[in-house]
Amino acid sequence: MRRRSGGSSGISIDCDSWEMISEGLCMEFTVTTGIAVYGAIVSTVALVLARRDKTPRLRVSGSFSVNTWEQGLQLTLKAANPGEKEVTLSCHGFILPGRKKLITSPRDGVSIPVRIPANSSHVTWTPLASVVVQLRRQGYSGYIRVRPFCIDACERMFTGRALPIDIEGSFD
Repeated sequence: MRRRSGGSSGISIDCDSWEMISEGLCMEFTVTTGIAVYGAIVSTVALVLARRDKTPRLRVSGSFSVNTWEQGLQLTLKAANPGEKEVTLSCHGFILPGRKKLITSPRDGVSIPVRIPANSSHVTWTPLASVVVQLRRQGYSGYIRVRPFCIDACERMFTGRALPIDIEGSFD
């Protein structure tokens, strides 16, 4: 009969064969490894979350809207800044099929660059009829998908989910 100490716990284990010793070592190794892996995962997640809030980021979305002060359907672009730092927009618009960009101008009274403070947003809109006219001039027809985008002062591009547009629809 062999006697083996249980390590730092101070517990002695009586072992009749080598298999029992190796099983005991394997069990101690598994628990220790599990605790170490758990600690590594928790610290990595904490680091990623801390860094994420410190870096500039934007949530970009596009939608269709009707405004009470303008005629017709509007193509709306929203840039929300959920981070802790101010973000400066230098350009915004929609990415067209073929990776072309349709740059939209800011609404009245707002000029580029646009500063978006932490935890706030910027919304701009363009008449859908004028967007459709530009798309027709570029040779697009039928249904296409456009993706909203914003570019900040450091030339980082932020994009949102694509929107379908029926170019053949009646917007005139």
